[in-house]
Amino acid sequence: MRMPTGWSMNSRILTAVFAIFAVSACVAEDPGSMLIQGNQRITREQQCEPQPAQGGSQMVFLAMGVMDLLQTNHYQAHMVVASRLPTIETATGKEVEDLQIETNEITVTGAWLTYRVEGGTLGDAFFGDAGLDLDGDGELDLPGNLTLPESEFVTTSAFLANATNAVVVLELVTPAVGMALDVNTAFDHLYSAGLISVEIVLTGYLTDGTEVHSTPFTYPIKVCRGCLVAYNVNPEECCTFLDEPSYIPCFPGQDEASPCNIACNVISGSAVREEQKLRMLLGESTSLADPLPE
Repeated sequence: MRMPTGWSMNSRILTAVFAIFAVSACVAEDPGSMLIQGNQRITREQQCEPQPAQGGSQMVFLAMGVMDLLQTNHYQAHMVVASRLPTIETATGKEVEDLQIETNEITVTGAWLTYRVEGGTLGDAFFGDAGLDLDGDGELDLPGNLTLPESEFVTTSAFLANATNAVVVLELVTPAVGMALDVNTAFDHLYSAGLISVEIVLTGYLTDGTEVHSTPFTYPIKVCRGCLVAYNVNPEECCTFLDEPSYIPCFPGQDEASPCNIACNVISGSAVREEQKLRMLLGESTSLADPLPE
């Protein structure tokens, strides 16, 4: 029996709607809606800006990050992320005009970060269980027993269209996590180092509100003390600023060595052990645990 024209049109619309819900349901159960390809290397030659995420000969990935605790307490990554979702048109065979909405576009909202210290290299906080009063007002500015959290959620924002790539900026080591590393006695000595692995799972949602996330991606970061300082002048001259630095890194203390006068500038005003760090930079000390001169 031949169906009326109206029923045929309604049937096509319902088929499209059911297809949309079917795709969304599959996405909700699929942990691989996004794929992290790697951390893009950001260079001064490229004006410290990430390159287009669609590829090209200029885009290079870092196999490992380096974070110098003498200069910084955070690490910023530029993750290239690919959408693994097809367009609704591809998934259903229907024209976009018929469906009215493209539901498989992703809005990235943040990431769960899980930390693992390789080799158990961490010790205790240098101020122990007592905490630290940085400004002398009688109240603790840093709690006692400051330790590295097992995991935390960081927010970000990015848009990922179907079957395309995008650069997602993530703070893989937040200042709070960096502070826990900075005050850890394992990194008191000059050139001391350890390896932190960060497992990243991006989160977001589709146009229809369906929550999605990425497959896990693990990125190692070498954490060190003073390993990213380049002595363009004698150590004792680093804070006199007699010479202009030959260059300024995109992110001082991260992935690229800083001229020592730049390092002096970023250390000045450090929240914790500023004087000890400056003495280490100037070659007057090899450990932050060394007593200050009276």
